[in-house]
Amino acid sequence: MRIYTVHLPPSGEPGEAELVKEGFCWPALILGPIWAAWHGLWLPGLALLALTVLLSLIGQVWPGVEAVTSILGFAVAVLFGGEANDLRRRRLARAGWRHAGVVGGRGIDTAHRRFVDLSALGTS
Repeated sequence: MRIYTVHLPPSGEPGEAELVKEGFCWPALILGPIWAAWHGLWLPGLALLALTVLLSLIGQVWPGVEAVTSILGFAVAVLFGGEANDLRRRRLARAGWRHAGVVGGRGIDTAHRRFVDLSALGTS
């Protein structure tokens, strides 16, 4: 079972809730800047892209440091994967979305359905 935080838009409609998975984000690790752009995280995505390009350039300019820049690049990607979902939560909060709780499910669809059902019952 996966755990998600539930964020409601300013309108407060449970059907429009956005769910953000708790924990590590594998797509953010692998796709980095593309994942960030997809989720509207423009500044972190550009910063990640710039850092990746900078590490690549350093590796090409200074012979013998390719291994170090590769390890640093991987470390940055892992760090971004670990923080990606928290960055999404902060973006939603800045946009006026409110944290409405936590819900679990086998996937995002079942968790969303569970949240809507609980909202209809008045228990969330």
